[in-house]
Amino acid sequence: MKKSTIILLVASMLFSCRSKDNRMFVNDGGYLDCAVDTSIPASFDGGKATDSDVPGMDARIFWEKSDFSNVVEVAFNGNGAEVTTSYEKVSIDKEGADVVLDFNAKEGKCADVVLSGSSSSGSLKIYSSSNLKLTLNGVNLQSQNGPALNLQCGGRVFIHMPEGKDNILSDGENYPPHLSSDIAEASGCLFCSGPAVFSGKGRLEVSGRHRNGISSDGSLYFRAGTTVVVSDAAYCGIYAGGGNGGQADGSLPAIDVAGGLLYSKCSATAGHALLCGGDVVIGAADVRLYSTGEGVFIEEELKTYGASALEAAGSLSVYGGSLVAKASGSGGSAVNLGGGYAQEGGTALFTVSGEYFKYLNLKECPSALDVAGDVSVTDGSLKLAATGENDGVNCLKAGGAYVQTGGETYAHSYDAAACINGFSLEGGKFFSFSRKGDGIQSKAGITVSGGNVVASGKAYSFNASSDFTISGGTVLGIGDNPVAPDACVQYYITSLGAAANRGTVMCVEDASGNLPVSFDVPYSSPSHKILFSSPDISSGTAYFLYGECRLADAQPVNVISYTGGKRSSGTGMMQMSVAAPK
Repeated sequence: MKKSTIILLVASMLFSCRSKDNRMFVNDGGYLDCAVDTSIPASFDGGKATDSDVPGMDARIFWEKSDFSNVVEVAFNGNGAEVTTSYEKVSIDKEGADVVLDFNAKEGKCADVVLSGSSSSGSLKIYSSSNLKLTLNGVNLQSQNGPALNLQCGGRVFIHMPEGKDNILSDGENYPPHLSSDIAEASGCLFCSGPAVFSGKGRLEVSGRHRNGISSDGSLYFRAGTTVVVSDAAYCGIYAGGGNGGQADGSLPAIDVAGGLLYSKCSATAGHALLCGGDVVIGAADVRLYSTGEGVFIEEELKTYGASALEAAGSLSVYGGSLVAKASGSGGSAVNLGGGYAQEGGTALFTVSGEYFKYLNLKECPSALDVAGDVSVTDGSLKLAATGENDGVNCLKAGGAYVQTGGETYAHSYDAAACINGFSLEGGKFFSFSRKGDGIQSKAGITVSGGNVVASGKAYSFNASSDFTISGGTVLGIGDNPVAPDACVQYYITSLGAAANRGTVMCVEDASGNLPVSFDVPYSSPSHKILFSSPDISSGTAYFLYGECRLADAQPVNVISYTGGKRSSGTGMMQMSVAAPK
């Protein structure tokens, strides 16, 4: 009986008995079931944000700090639209249900444009050099002539959705020739030339049939309580260039999801659910990003590209909430960053399925998290899975170092589970498993000074180009090749090749019957090489390795590993070698 969906709950469960009939994994395929649930559906469940928003003092974020008493109401009605206002400093032009408001013509400033009604052939274009509030008061707009909302604003646009109001925007697959050649006006169903802020307890659903769903040359900010859904897009669900649109944004990132619910799905060749020209910040929000699409070769650039759920030229920071990024298709990535990744709380789940995309001698390999810079985890849960079965299908790839001081990280892939430029575990839990390659492959050193790390790979459990150092914590390595630290301040034990099948339980037991560690065998092999180090290992004690074990009262520690308890049965395999600190 498979129990792959239970694995993530192990850390919070206490097993009073572990036996052949009550173990986590069964021997039906030779390899460990994925420690990350990859079955989360990409479809939107129709929910809304449940968090609350409290206006603050920053006028760049909170429209409540500005005066938007000048109101322009636009009510769409089938093939027409009615514009009502007492504000004289706005120029109004209409043709059917296509409306143009120009605040620059009469030097109008800081207006509130309120949209309502519905049209299957309507659009709104606004010119403004100052800040603008756009209230979506229950509008259903399908444009046949370009973007549904085309906001050519030099200032900031505050897009507000009052509570109880559902708003739907969509554009056509084909834009008129004069727009199709102008990317500045043809890049999204909801287009902003400058920064935009979303607020309110209402709901916005966008479909970008021509190119993007929501597109901004500036930054995008999502306040708590907002519900924004991009149901599909021809290229990119949500795009932010990160420019300041004529304003100094200070330290605001290109995309900041402070709260609320943000959903984006893109089904396109080399498409993106979220694409950003700068940094992305996720706060206490519910963010769900999904991309489906194959890779592509761009002849003009002589490069291959894959689809991604989240791609940013800068860094990604997760401070809380929940972030799901899921990609499928050849050569895709769940998260692809030109900068670094930092997590200080919340739950992040990044999964990618599919094989590599190859064109001639060029190859685009999929990865769950592909980072050009460093990776830092101080709290929260980071779950990574790459399920394709090709060489180069890595789970975590980083051009910089991986440093963890707290929280939990899980990585599961076919090739190297973690391919990084330096690994340091100071606290928390790290688990990695590779079906073919290395559990942890570091182009620099590997250092464990605290926490708990379990690394398993069909090749090596730990593979470092320079020193492998253990100065604290608990280390368990399982692989087909022997591994030993170059420096270790505590005792460690190793075994010669031990045959065992996946799904069985192996134990390390001392002469008094104590179990410093036991574990579910992650894959079948005739020659497992075991490395274990912890403060519990001492000199003058003999340690033995047992297979096919039954356990009682073992406490789960890190996905497949346990501590304590007693062995009620098992097969003696060998005495383990004890190495002194060095």
